[in-house]
Amino acid sequence: MDRVAALILAGGRGGDFGPLSEHRTKAAFPVAGHYRVIDFVLSNLSHSGIRQLDIIIQYLPASLMDHVSSGRPWDFDMADRHLRFMTPFVGIRETRWFHGTADAIAKNVNLIKQPGIEEVLILSGEHVYRMDYRQLLSHHRDRNADITFACVEIPPEAQHPRFGNVLAGEDGRIAAFIEKPLRPQGPLVSAGIYCFKRDVLLDLLATTAPDDPNEEFSLAKHVLEPFVDRLNAQSWLFRQPWYYLADLREYFHFHMDIAEGRCQLFDESWDVMTSFSDRNLGFRSPAFFHPEARVTNSLVSPGCRVGGAVNNSVLSPGVEVGRGSMVDHCVIFHDVKISEGAQLHYAVVDKDAVIEPGGRVGQAADSSGNHDHPIAVVPKGHRVGAEVGAA
Repeated sequence: MDRVAALILAGGRGGDFGPLSEHRTKAAFPVAGHYRVIDFVLSNLSHSGIRQLDIIIQYLPASLMDHVSSGRPWDFDMADRHLRFMTPFVGIRETRWFHGTADAIAKNVNLIKQPGIEEVLILSGEHVYRMDYRQLLSHHRDRNADITFACVEIPPEAQHPRFGNVLAGEDGRIAAFIEKPLRPQGPLVSAGIYCFKRDVLLDLLATTAPDDPNEEFSLAKHVLEPFVDRLNAQSWLFRQPWYYLADLREYFHFHMDIAEGRCQLFDESWDVMTSFSDRNLGFRSPAFFHPEARVTNSLVSPGCRVGGAVNNSVLSPGVEVGRGSMVDHCVIFHDVKISEGAQLHYAVVDKDAVIEPGGRVGQAADSSGNHDHPIAVVPKGHRVGAEVGAA
């Protein structure tokens, strides 16, 4: 894979996640206890043998940069591989803020102009999936494609308004791409995973760039949608699970599916790697359960101490659940302390929060199993004594 460079776009603000996005970009959100969203794309790249990787980030980069660091957990610190972070910067003549995905790539084209690079993978750091990019690259090369879209099939009634529809013939040739249509145009959705011939990508960015450098410049809307029918654009159907996690509610229910065994996120043949230096994850003791603890349908990470009841929940490392407390349908981030007698229902609790004795967060569900049940959010580091309503 020496001819391939990968660019991860990981600067998403996560505006639909409330207080959870006040301290981190979406790619840094915890997933299934001690993983982060970006762990999945990094693991995919490592397993696929991609050697050159650059991460483009703009919004609140510190948390993500601390987590990824040199890329050692994914073997990107080896002599024949490299990983770099590219952030906006203040130059002599200009301040290089990014105004959209295409603008972020265009301002970093030096990363892919290196000798020997023939193909470029453009990836999002905000999706959860397991993919061998070698299969995508093989399809791309076999079809001599200018660009290949990785696509997933989603029934129109289940599609998110932010999705883009791919219209392709039986031979896989893409006739049109419609970004965020008012109504879904079919079941084929772009997964936000693209394989370009490098020179085609460079030409597209040069010819479509707006005259005003501060104007929004989106890869999907301003480059692919108007020009895809002029290229040898191919679709490649990805048949494995792919999760978008568009907002707080989808993030919450995704974790409920994991806790209840409806989402098979992990596979021994394709490990998801993460940083064990993050909050000393590699040195956490095994989880401890008090004789009075009751745990059902839940993920409990290392370093947790459980003395109360935990039901349909995901506990990140270091969570303490006091005796006589109840954690029901919750996602609890790292090192949260839930004191004795506390009651948490349908809540997401950010890192280092403290729920004081008798504290109450959220509302218990009724017997209807309403999917739209309100979800409470406790911000990072907050202390809760009185009841906190749901959002």
